[in-house]
Amino acid sequence: MIYQRNTSGNEVRLEVLACADESLVGLNIDNCRIVRIPADEFQMLIYEVKGSREINAVFYSTFGHDKYNGTEDFIVLETVKNDSIVRRNDYITDALKLYKAADIYTCYWIAYRYNRYVQKFQGANNVRMCRYEHAYNEIAGRYTLSEQEKAEFPVWLTEHYELVQPKPSTKFGEIIKLYLDSYLIGKANPAFVMLFVVLEMLYGGNDRAEISHNIRKGVSELLGKTSADRRNIRNDIYRLYDERSQYVHDGIHVKWKSLFALREYVRRVIVTVYENNRLAGDEFWNMPL
Repeated sequence: MIYQRNTSGNEVRLEVLACADESLVGLNIDNCRIVRIPADEFQMLIYEVKGSREINAVFYSTFGHDKYNGTEDFIVLETVKNDSIVRRNDYITDALKLYKAADIYTCYWIAYRYNRYVQKFQGANNVRMCRYEHAYNEIAGRYTLSEQEKAEFPVWLTEHYELVQPKPSTKFGEIIKLYLDSYLIGKANPAFVMLFVVLEMLYGGNDRAEISHNIRKGVSELLGKTSADRRNIRNDIYRLYDERSQYVHDGIHVKWKSLFALREYVRRVIVTVYENNRLAGDEFWNMPL
């Protein structure tokens, strides 16, 4: 599917999904479509909407960097027509990160509408956002979805709506924010620590000497289905926590493989906690920090 420019006059927002491959193309959620657009056509659209300065300042520095995984002939992006619904930024990308762990982020977005009277594309309310930290740091993973995962995602999103739209200033809302913010850092070390903070908020308890034990116990009992499964999870978390300690105390860098393993554990924990407490009422969802 190749993106067709909107000439109806309605506002359209484009969000480039970096480190997301073409398996996402064709995913449809309500008013959102994930499509692909030829790189030169996207470049021309930015030029028409924002002018040459935007091309020079953002496009070349972001998409021309040799570490960026989207330098192919086509760019994967999310498009949203804003005439029928109002959404906060990155709603679908946030949901995808909770649906399946990998590396996906919005590195650039631009909004435009077509002025029928002068027959030109013009900038709309949203302008652009470029996350330079991703443009200049190597990202090791890519985000893919199977055909079955694509087919099941809209239903999953409906069932987990409150998870993707957490209430602000609550403990669970802060936990989800920390998990999602770990994607915004183009380096494994600080993202790894942030993910362990999430587990500490859930399972750390008041005794600092027991934090590692409490986290291993909490995660394994929540996610493990058999005694062998729980034992393997405890061993995995022990190894990952030791790697965290080596970074915090000795400055030894975290492996990308370890970051992705921990991120998947944290994602599963957050989703499972949500599903177990979905009907718990306001006492859980409004728990203060």
